[in-house]
Amino acid sequence: MSDIETGRRTFGQIPSIAFLPMRHVEVASGTFPSSKVLGDRAVPRRELRLELFGGPRLVRSSGQTIQIAGRKGLAIVVYLSRCKGMTAPRDRLADLLWSDRDGDHARNSLRQSLAVLRREMSSDLPDLIRADREMLSLDAGLLDVDAELFGRLVATGRDEDIRAALDLAAAPFLEGFLSGSAVFDRWAEGERDKLMEMAAEAKAGLARRTGGEEGLALARDLLASDETREDTHRLLMELYARAGQRDRALKQYQFCRDVLRREFDVSPSAETEALRRDIAASVQPIARPELSELPVARAPSQAESTEQAVMVLDFVNLSGEGKDQFASVLVEDIIIALLHQREIRILSENLHRSVPGTSSSGEVSSRYVLSGSVQRSPGRIRVNAQLTDAVAGLLLWAERFDGSDEDLAGFQESVAHSIALAVRIDLMLTRWNVRDRTPPDDARVRMIVQRAFVKYYEMTQESLTEAVRLAEQALQLEPASLRGMRTLSLAISGSMAQGVLPKTVDNMERAMRLALKAVEAVPDDEMARLAYAWSLSNLGRHAQAAAELRHTIELNPDFPTPYSDLAEQYAYLGLRDEALAMAQRAFTLSSHDIADFWRHYSVVVAQFSAGEDHAALDGARRICRSKPGFVRAGLFRAAAAAALGDLEEATSAIESCLGVWPDLTLRNVAPGFMPRYVEDAHHQRFIDMLRLAGLPDRPAQPPVQH
Repeated sequence: MSDIETGRRTFGQIPSIAFLPMRHVEVASGTFPSSKVLGDRAVPRRELRLELFGGPRLVRSSGQTIQIAGRKGLAIVVYLSRCKGMTAPRDRLADLLWSDRDGDHARNSLRQSLAVLRREMSSDLPDLIRADREMLSLDAGLLDVDAELFGRLVATGRDEDIRAALDLAAAPFLEGFLSGSAVFDRWAEGERDKLMEMAAEAKAGLARRTGGEEGLALARDLLASDETREDTHRLLMELYARAGQRDRALKQYQFCRDVLRREFDVSPSAETEALRRDIAASVQPIARPELSELPVARAPSQAESTEQAVMVLDFVNLSGEGKDQFASVLVEDIIIALLHQREIRILSENLHRSVPGTSSSGEVSSRYVLSGSVQRSPGRIRVNAQLTDAVAGLLLWAERFDGSDEDLAGFQESVAHSIALAVRIDLMLTRWNVRDRTPPDDARVRMIVQRAFVKYYEMTQESLTEAVRLAEQALQLEPASLRGMRTLSLAISGSMAQGVLPKTVDNMERAMRLALKAVEAVPDDEMARLAYAWSLSNLGRHAQAAAELRHTIELNPDFPTPYSDLAEQYAYLGLRDEALAMAQRAFTLSSHDIADFWRHYSVVVAQFSAGEDHAALDGARRICRSKPGFVRAGLFRAAAAAALGDLEEATSAIESCLGVWPDLTLRNVAPGFMPRYVEDAHHQRFIDMLRLAGLPDRPAQPPVQH
């Protein structure tokens, strides 16, 4: 594992601290630490032991587990063991474990659970649980509790005791235990957090005192449990610097900075920055430049070149020494995928000899750097990737991919495709000067929205289905996410345009509501205004959509998409010259990118309305070749071919459209599946040509089953 990038926890798991087995305490075998652990203070051996770390379970001094059938009975013992004097009022326990029942029923349930628990304990220690009319308690003289011993060991402050305490707490408090009561489980979560924080502070103190390899190992292990703890990053920086490893200390700062920016969209604290300056001002130079230090004098201006150079670094193997074959092949696949983009020049540390079209890193400076890591665990593999703007010092994009060893080839292909597409989209938005001005979401939601946005831009039926699913998931986690609303609006509109979702009033109005809320919250968000304009167009409000797009262009004149979207609105409004002018402006700003097919489509809509059928047919054919599932282009291909008398091509185009969207008819095509021309003459000509091409008036009837 790398000294810098430690393991990362998976969202949704209960966080735990993976303690190093420096001193084995045989809790499972029935022996607690001897009196030597606490120095002069003896630890008496009691009849029963309650294990809460990794538990809960009750164990005899012999090591035999006592079986307790009911979860509520075990929960009673657990809660009492954490109370002062191991005593609590009956009503508190009744409310804790049966909060869904009224007072009398809750107390009756408590009595029944206590009766069952006493029967189960009768052959062991019948006096462990004591009760009167108001209070319940455990006999502390009969019971050892590992969590209580953990606290006493930590409180001594002695390094030997701290090591024993950390070994004792090697698993999370009440790991995997659910009582059946949400109130109790929330209490347990709070206890777990307190014990974890106590363990983290004890481990950090031990690491700082011991230093050297033991201190570094403790600090790395602590960071593995939560990479967002800035104080742990500072601790590692201090320990590296103390060990004379200045380069690693500064690398740790860079890792800290990137994590904080990615997870919380914040910069390191003044304390961390001061430590970095102190370390940077001392001793030897850094051995190898990191992402933010790659040689680059300045960012190229748009007048100098529209080509963007991307340095692709080898992905780091976090699971061992040397290169990982999967990582090497993955980087090669990413580079090959990126080579298809005409506006991206690929620079590589090692692959320029084996992959045609790449250059070595020494030939030209690179503003953008793609880096990543691969980490393996039994049966699983994790890939982390990030794209950095080395000039601005910005993390543009980062994502984590988890897969199985069962289909490495398929996982590799999927990850390479996703990374290449994400790089392409982020560089495209950067070139357009598009900046996300909406408030950042938390890390998990942000990652889901980012994936949805990438899937949206793939613009296939499968990717749009996934984009809607991911955006819905993000809004379930964070209903107030403006980025999630904006992305879901785009995904819904895109899905209706591609025939993935029916163009119903509900879908159209939902897309509009989501986009409008994002626009009202952040009026200068270009992407939200695009989504809003699209939703207005779907509802046939082309003039209003055009006004929104003109305002978007005022916000960002370098953004080509509002020009092409405005071209489409002008085309539906019958403004042929204005539509072609806007489309040409879009092509000038971005001669080749992922949204080009839609710009060509805007031109086709304008050309057909003007009776330029040859040009419209040529344009529609080109779109159908690049986007065969784009039904709107197929319909214009059919209409233009029919207008030119080529009924064979027209019929073939209709058959292709019906293969994607079988319910398409003359009655629901426009408005319905797509917007309607505002001018009746243009609309009627389009419908007449589709009728001539063979688009049915009604859906085909299914065959009668005999």
